[in-house]
Amino acid sequence: MSLHDAVGRIDDAHVVRLLTLWFAVATFLRVASDGGSTAEAVVGFVALLLFWGIPIHLLVTLLLAVDVAIGGSATE
Repeated sequence: MSLHDAVGRIDDAHVVRLLTLWFAVATFLRVASDGGSTAEAVVGFVALLLFWGIPIHLLVTLLLAVDVAIGGSATE
């Protein structure tokens, strides 16, 4: 399988949804107030997890697709 085919197998709609969520989270983190209630702190913590987790998830997905393309043993 060529690299182009492997990367092409990544679901484009999934990537677009994740990137949209990431930009919304980044905007929330940028405009969120520093103080507040416990609920705001929990939402902020979840936003931080998403802020770092989404790019890591996309990177791992891309690396697995490349691994499959160059003949690795990754399974789907």
